[in-house]
Amino acid sequence: MFSHLRTLRHGLAGMCAGLVAPSVSASEAASLIDEFDAIERLAAGAKLALVARIDESVPGAEGENGRARWLARHTGQSVPMANRDLETAARLGRVPATAGALRSGELTATQAHEVTSAAVLDPTAEAELLTTARDGSLSELRRKAKKVRAAATDHDEKAKDAHEHRDMSSGTDEETGEGHVRAKGPASAVAQMLSLLEPWVQAEFVKARKDGRRERRGALLFDALLAALRFAGQARRSGPGGLTLPDLAGPVPSGPPVQILARVDVPAIVRGYTLAGETCEIEGFGPVPVAALREFLPQGAIDLILTNGVDVFNVTHFGRRTTARQQTVLDWIGGECSRLGCPATRHLQVDHRIDWAHTHVTELRALDWLCPADHRRKTHDGWALVHGRGKRQMVPPDDPAHPANAPPDRRATAA
Repeated sequence: MFSHLRTLRHGLAGMCAGLVAPSVSASEAASLIDEFDAIERLAAGAKLALVARIDESVPGAEGENGRARWLARHTGQSVPMANRDLETAARLGRVPATAGALRSGELTATQAHEVTSAAVLDPTAEAELLTTARDGSLSELRRKAKKVRAAATDHDEKAKDAHEHRDMSSGTDEETGEGHVRAKGPASAVAQMLSLLEPWVQAEFVKARKDGRRERRGALLFDALLAALRFAGQARRSGPGGLTLPDLAGPVPSGPPVQILARVDVPAIVRGYTLAGETCEIEGFGPVPVAALREFLPQGAIDLILTNGVDVFNVTHFGRRTTARQQTVLDWIGGECSRLGCPATRHLQVDHRIDWAHTHVTELRALDWLCPADHRRKTHDGWALVHGRGKRQMVPPDDPAHPANAPPDRRATAA
């Protein structure tokens, strides 16, 4: 086995040494990239399978974290990345379908890590995760794996741990002179911090625009935090109108100054806590305990999407019209292009599955998000998403799975 593997390696090394890019056509380059990618995947699968066999009997792998340090030295990766590979290798025995896909070269090491990290918590999700890994993008797989992990986690316990381990540290880089601050704590607390800081960010944005400066949001956040802390230190009041932001006319808005978007299963909010598989999340921050979500509710600046499993049960928002409620749900469940394989999450456009000109009705269940390119492909070239909901394939007009090619009775049911 070893001699055969070395022969393959030497043969591949000779071919690579003789590969001169300018002499390869574009089509040949594309084909060669596919072949090298297949070889790389097979090698990655073999490495992960063998990594599990490394123990302290291997010279250099002794002691605490010795296996990761040994692997990092021999593969040129960081110790955290080596630890990730070790964790993935240890999980493969519990997810046989993923292990088989990895051995056959269907997955990269990164894809295997995402699938195994979620599938060991919820084995019923393994098949769907593998489908996303094969047909979707890496960002789509990561988002789906994150949701699976979140649904299988005790959020209340995690929130308690996050509170217990809350921390803030600071330091200075002597070479650059840059100071840094790092803070961590419960996700709900971080969400509240940022919502309270938002009017100060907007004040800094207005100031920068007046000065003709174009600043990154991160820079504005830094300036806003400094301004808010200085203001709090001064404890300056402007009379019965309340606190006044420096360089910004008018009082501080009452209540949370920005909209918070959250999703929670109806049984969980009635019960007051989540069970395994139930959802209670704040957009951008992930799962939070129901109790933490309730802290925001009385202040009236939250869009609350009530769900019953995967279906939207109701949308609650204070002072919004029905169409805006539909937009709220789309913002949550449609945060990425609906075409499987497209990772786009920005500049998305709402698409009616059935042309509005035929129905004159806007129904939530008949809407999808599409990126501009896929929207144009659907509108002008006749492509369409296959029947279903959520992320799914988009096919050309002549594909048998195209909704227009379905039997009349199925088209009527879909409509």
